[in-house]
Amino acid sequence: MEKFLLIVLFGFGLVGFDSTSAFQLAWGRQERSRRASVRVCSSALEPPPAGADLAVSIPSLLILNKPSPTTRVTSEGLAKDILETQDAIQGEEGLVLREALKLKRYLLLCSLLEESQDDYYRVASFLAESKVYEFGRWDAPNVQGFGLRAGAEVGAGVGAGSGGEDFKEYEPPPRVGIRERVVDGVKVTGDSELMKRNDRMSAVDGVLLWVFRKIVGEETGLGMGETKGMEGLVEQGRDYMIKTNQEDTSTADEKQVTMVRNTLRRLMGPIKPIYRLFMAGIVPAKVGEALGKEEWKDKQVFKGGLFYAPFLTSLVTPLFFQWLVGPARTSRRSDGTRGGVVVEKCRFLEISNCKGLCLHLCKSPAEQFFGEELGVSLYVQPNFESHECHWNWGEEAPDGGVRGDEAWPKGCLEGCSDRKKVAAIAERGAGGT
Repeated sequence: MEKFLLIVLFGFGLVGFDSTSAFQLAWGRQERSRRASVRVCSSALEPPPAGADLAVSIPSLLILNKPSPTTRVTSEGLAKDILETQDAIQGEEGLVLREALKLKRYLLLCSLLEESQDDYYRVASFLAESKVYEFGRWDAPNVQGFGLRAGAEVGAGVGAGSGGEDFKEYEPPPRVGIRERVVDGVKVTGDSELMKRNDRMSAVDGVLLWVFRKIVGEETGLGMGETKGMEGLVEQGRDYMIKTNQEDTSTADEKQVTMVRNTLRRLMGPIKPIYRLFMAGIVPAKVGEALGKEEWKDKQVFKGGLFYAPFLTSLVTPLFFQWLVGPARTSRRSDGTRGGVVVEKCRFLEISNCKGLCLHLCKSPAEQFFGEELGVSLYVQPNFESHECHWNWGEEAPDGGVRGDEAWPKGCLEGCSDRKKVAAIAERGAGGT
């Protein structure tokens, strides 16, 4: 009954998703790009003369030209093309040509991201901070590391106002990083200073969350509790974290990760073997048995998954998991390729404000579940300043887990209500009490 209800609700959720998601799926400017081997012609920057035939003008604007093997697209050249295209956008009054130029700008930014992450960040920051250019934060293919104004709504442009300053002299602001400081002799990470966003959940989202919480309650053995909604889910996670630490701090993290993996396994139900076969290229055990090939059982033919798996997974994720994490959209990965999703403001992280809950009840189990059970690698990168979270399929998490991840803060979040509780439990455990 539980699995049947999930399938029915997922179906209603797919039919009823908002028009913005539909537009992203159907048009998705970020999905209409080309690989580095395909070059947008930069010679068509001049707006067409008055009365020009749009049928001729637009194709000439988006000519695709494959460079010769000896041609190398440089970051400097791409940056120049992007700024010239932005100037053309500012001066273009025709709606169709203006959108075509925006598409061209997006494609050039994708190429620059593939070529150099540092140069991409510099150019995109220059555009986003300018009061002259019309360039919103979400116009960028990838927003990892982009700052947000304190007290601003998530999704707004940075708007710091570089104006008409010469790009050659422009120095981008430091990337959003880890704001660590010492409080009461303990190193902690500063809390987010951004406004909370109030995303209302639909009736379908509420029922899906209830089903998820029911499974979590069964896996933890603690039930659902009295608190409802996302606050109740956070409370379930917090109670289980404290319980496992009280039992044995050395195995607490592993128990939490295992609980979430079991929950995800039950949540996917019959979808899991389908995903493993058609996305990861894993031969089902029954097929190996039927063919008498023991070595074929659960063998992954294509290590890391099929080439289209990261992209397709990133397409469906915003549709199916908005009820859990909040609004999300497809994006480019940090290397400029398809397969990324950015959660605009994670509900779980915002409400919990706990790095431990984020790590052991979301990041680690999700990475392990996709990589070890579904056969497609995943790297989850939460942003503790903006509460955004980047999910990059087809990208491996750093070796050594968060210990090898420079982007992961070492100290607890300053306002975490569980910080002192867990520290006290660990201290008692170390003292043998």
